[in-house]
Amino acid sequence: MHGEQKIENDIRRSAQWPHPLSLGRIRLGSSPPQVLKEDRFARQHIAPKGGIEKKLLLRSHEQPGTSTSTAPGRVLCKQAQNVLPKEHVELGDLKLIDGSLIDATLSMHWTDYRKGSKKAKAHLGFDLNYSIPTKLFLTDGKADERPFVNQILSPGQPGIMDRYDLSAEQIAMAYKLRWNIEIFFGWWKRYLHFYHLIAKTRYGLMVQMLAGLITYVLLAIYCHNQFDKKVSVRRIRQLRIQIKNELRQIDLKSSKHALDDPSNHARAPNAIL
Repeated sequence: MHGEQKIENDIRRSAQWPHPLSLGRIRLGSSPPQVLKEDRFARQHIAPKGGIEKKLLLRSHEQPGTSTSTAPGRVLCKQAQNVLPKEHVELGDLKLIDGSLIDATLSMHWTDYRKGSKKAKAHLGFDLNYSIPTKLFLTDGKADERPFVNQILSPGQPGIMDRYDLSAEQIAMAYKLRWNIEIFFGWWKRYLHFYHLIAKTRYGLMVQMLAGLITYVLLAIYCHNQFDKKVSVRRIRQLRIQIKNELRQIDLKSSKHALDDPSNHARAPNAIL
């Protein structure tokens, strides 16, 4: 029950729950399960099916630094690979591997970095052909990516230095394209704001980072299906405006239905006993 208690405490300490598309913040206060049941927007657009207790308050069997590429994440990545076009077919299956530091608070004792400074580190596997993240590992800020290479690469998948089938020009091109993962990190931090901490334990931060990866992959699928384009700020703004407009229409219809319902009308004065 220890992992279960940690996740529950992370959620209950969160004063705000950020919506993935920055539509605003749902204030959860001290009882997120109640808000996710009774707040209509939170229930329809944030809470998982079956309720938050069954989905988030489960005991975690993950050990520190283990991959957050859970079954739903793997399924989603495969769906994205079936939808998104390959950008560099001639280079074959290539994964970029890099890390990004996450500013932590001094109370996060597990995020060792240097004296007077605390940082966690996200180690990411990035699919070069589809421009989507595929695997994530979370450690303290001192760790490097080397220990995770074999876990990020698929079984039997060679690294770039073992790709003897590529020409010198293609290898040079692959090294040039490695900047794509830095562009992803910058875009993720700047526009999705997933490095704004809502949890301080390793479990909670891992869930937050995984939510960020899933959001980006969903946006990649949406932008390709709707616009045949990559993820961009312009497309996210369009989606945000569209969702707001649809929610306003829902509210207007609900209000009109309530006004038209005779049972909601006040009784006439002469009908009062």
